[in-house]
Amino acid sequence: MEEPFYDHVAQFYDRMIPWEKRLAGERPAFEALWERWRPARVLDAACGTGAHLGLLAELGGAELTGSDASAQMIVQARARLDSR
Repeated sequence: MEEPFYDHVAQFYDRMIPWEKRLAGERPAFEALWERWRPARVLDAACGTGAHLGLLAELGGAELTGSDASAQMIVQARARLDSR
């Protein structure tokens, strides 16, 4: 069986997206949503390597769950979040 595309890409994914710049730009919108809605639980479907989950973890106060069709993306997300 051939390796699924995103399982193969997972090891390179964070190098293809300028996460630091992207999250800096998105942070004000997430902070506004967080302040307005104060979610108790968040599901990040197709969480990829967990970059947005990392941002949401910084905002705090919610139970976060990530899901992705790629097992290797989940491995990367766990590593990212465990290193925090």
